[in-house]
Amino acid sequence: MALILIIITVFMLLFSLGFIVINFSNTKYSDGDILPDGNYNPKVLIILPVKGLDFEFEKNLASLKNQDYSNYRILASVDSEDDPAVEVLKKNEIPYIIARSECKQCSGKVRAIKAALERLEDADVIVIADSDIRAERDWLRNLVAPLAKKEVGISTTFPSFYPEGGFWTKVKMVWGLVGESMMSSELTRFAWGGSLAFRRDLIDSEFMRKFEGNISDDIAILRIAKERGFKIHYAKNSRVNVHSDDDFRKFFEWSNRQTALSISGSKKVFIFGMIYYFAMIFLILGSIIFAFEISPWYLLFLLIPLLISFNNYKRVVKRSLSVIPISVFLFFFYPVNLIIGYWKKEINWRGRSYKLR
Repeated sequence: MALILIIITVFMLLFSLGFIVINFSNTKYSDGDILPDGNYNPKVLIILPVKGLDFEFEKNLASLKNQDYSNYRILASVDSEDDPAVEVLKKNEIPYIIARSECKQCSGKVRAIKAALERLEDADVIVIADSDIRAERDWLRNLVAPLAKKEVGISTTFPSFYPEGGFWTKVKMVWGLVGESMMSSELTRFAWGGSLAFRRDLIDSEFMRKFEGNISDDIAILRIAKERGFKIHYAKNSRVNVHSDDDFRKFFEWSNRQTALSISGSKKVFIFGMIYYFAMIFLILGSIIFAFEISPWYLLFLLIPLLISFNNYKRVVKRSLSVIPISVFLFFFYPVNLIIGYWKKEINWRGRSYKLR
């Protein structure tokens, strides 16, 4: 019995050390922000796939129109003239097209982007922006700047989810910190299709063939860029906000869908995620059980999840003490997303169902 207790305690110590390294080591920030170069001023096309009316849609459009980068234009892409967003686009004088492009097994968003790419004209850089993002005035300038380096093929960022409603909007705000942490390391970095810039050089017949066969636009572009040897830059200083009014049903559906898409892009997301969160659950439950059964000193292990939770409190876009218990709750909730996401064969997205391959 004593040997088993020693082994478990050693594992708890190793897990604690690992969590400290992962969450608090500065070495994970492998590249910094690239300041805009006045000599780099490429023509930019912002493709805005739109379906329906996102929360505070007009404010989002206004933020995209009000950028301090002069050499750009916006082109929205919608499914039909009957979409309620069309009238808002007209009111805000944003050009749009009807996405009638053909593609098999693709999502509505991929079809919308493909239709816009077929009318690319003279743009040097393509930016994909979701219709639910709220951008600062320097967003586009900071997002495009890393592409001045020839080895960078994609510049991307990750949003802060700004809570505009009740409890579950705050949960979503904290939930999103995982994506931000993944962006900070080259090992786990991905392309986020809500705010993503890439070179026109990537686009050719092979690109279009591979792109149109996907559900996820960002996973497709990421794979193509990596195949061609380009680097992915995390433009931290171009972060956007996504204002959210989610209830539990919307949050649960959204979080499972995002996880399923991430896992479909790389099974490592599931493997590393399960290892990380089950180790954390083991640490939390082990410290409580052994504190009652063996010694109160085991409660010291609870400092690790509490420190991580307090760090989340410092990182969120809207600070509230509720972030700390929400962070602890999410240690147990994330594995649910991972398990559901792993077994998902189909996702629902903007009123349509798509099979995951």
